[in-house]
Amino acid sequence: MLKKRTFLLAAFLSLAFLALISAKAETSGFCGPQATWAYDGKTITIRGSGPIWDQPRYEEPHIPREICREAQALVIEPGITVIGDEAFRDAYALAHAEIPYTVTRIGAEAFADAGLHEIVLPEGVTTIGANAFESCDHLVRAVFPASLQSIGSFAFYACNGLTEITLPGSVQIGRLAFSSCKSLSSVALCKDAYLKDNAFFDCENLTSFTAEGTLDAEINPFYGCKALFDENGLIIIGNTLYSYDVSRPETDVIVPEGVERIVARAFSPSESEPSPALTRITLPDTLRSIGDYAFAGCENLRDITLPDTITEIGFSAFWNCSLLFENTGGFLTCQNALYGYTGQETTVRVPQGITEIADGAFQSGRCQTVILPEGVTRIGKKAFADCDQLSSILLPTTLKTIDAWAFKHCDRLSSYACRSTAGQSEHFFMENGILFRYYLPSSVTNLTPQSLAESGLCAMIVPDLDMIDDQIEAERFAGNSLFCLRFNGSTIQSRAFADCKNLRVVIVGSQHAAIADDAFEGCSPDLLFIRMPVTAPDEIDKIEQYAMDHGFQYQEGFSEYP
Repeated sequence: MLKKRTFLLAAFLSLAFLALISAKAETSGFCGPQATWAYDGKTITIRGSGPIWDQPRYEEPHIPREICREAQALVIEPGITVIGDEAFRDAYALAHAEIPYTVTRIGAEAFADAGLHEIVLPEGVTTIGANAFESCDHLVRAVFPASLQSIGSFAFYACNGLTEITLPGSVQIGRLAFSSCKSLSSVALCKDAYLKDNAFFDCENLTSFTAEGTLDAEINPFYGCKALFDENGLIIIGNTLYSYDVSRPETDVIVPEGVERIVARAFSPSESEPSPALTRITLPDTLRSIGDYAFAGCENLRDITLPDTITEIGFSAFWNCSLLFENTGGFLTCQNALYGYTGQETTVRVPQGITEIADGAFQSGRCQTVILPEGVTRIGKKAFADCDQLSSILLPTTLKTIDAWAFKHCDRLSSYACRSTAGQSEHFFMENGILFRYYLPSSVTNLTPQSLAESGLCAMIVPDLDMIDDQIEAERFAGNSLFCLRFNGSTIQSRAFADCKNLRVVIVGSQHAAIADDAFEGCSPDLLFIRMPVTAPDEIDKIEQYAMDHGFQYQEGFSEYP
């Protein structure tokens, strides 16, 4: 028996050894639908046409991983069009790669952690995928073609050997694309470019950044680029101010003439940084726009004059700048728009002359009642978001637009009022089982999708839905806290009121209303559909049938309610 076991064990080991030899001996195969690879002990050569397959991370790749790790050179012959995702990831010994003119795309993580010393991308390459050359520590030279259109997120992250790069025009540079390139000192853009946020984050030795064309970035792409600040602690490229060194002890800063734009978060400290010492900022008459959160968190800022040339101030641009509004009653205004309020009054009367409540103007405020003056035509995006104490608001008859998430998380907001009944539309809400009326100005003609989402509103405030394309879009008020809806339009789309668990009454006035099967999915079975009296009985039956089919209540008319 022992001899038999010994024989079986020997046979098993022999088969395992032969399998190992066979696997080790694999030096060629397919790496794409019409592409083959071959390895001579030093160089991987790829021939054929079309793409190289993406390499599976958790399965045996098309080119064995041990071969990729030991190969010193890569030659891809013309005909190959795409280098797939992770195709040569972890190719630690790969010092040289030849890429032909037929390649148009470098896949995500295609050469991540490879040992490349340089990479020359030929004309024809349009896309470099995310993390494509991440952590290529030995990469000291990268040449980019004029055909290049986009560089993905983290594409050259932590390529610490790179010292300078020249990028072609009209290229989009992804988030953190060149971040943590510690040796990078010079970047030149040949023409127009768009930088996503933190594109050059923590390139601490970057001293030169030039752009021949237009450089566009909505958010500061130069966080941590300490060597790029000028003598005033500013990073200004062209006509745009991208960043201020918040660690400086100065209390005053003058933004020079010629600056037309301040990007998002330019003066805003990160979570790990203290509030800047700045108490005064002087802005130039050339300034046109200020980005989102541009000065957010400047808690010591007391003095700033907004020039009349400004046409745009972004969302919460002065959030948490409470000292800035001490001498203005808590209001920051510019060009007849209210951009911020930091007062402590529970009842807030917005000054006369204001025509717009800007995006985020009252966000996270502690006010309980807000009175808007006649002349206000727009309430901006998230204007009152997170005002968890707000319970009522007086709206002007001039109001026309309420933008997205205007009252998000205003859980206590339960009533609207208007100055007179003239020109107003009738609405209803239910409280403690009783149906009430209230009014909203008929001037309101535009409600951005989700404008009332996640508010505490107890009623739908659209006066006549034919004012906004005669329909309610899919998921527009899903999850809202409203109690009652009066609908005079033609269409309620899929899940428009899904999960409105407080909704109790739907008053349908249109004679041709079309309601999606799941428009009220997740609503209470106590939901009551009230059909306005009409002469055609089939119209009444249509709404009644809808209510019956979906397990809701039905009633014709509502004259019994006050």
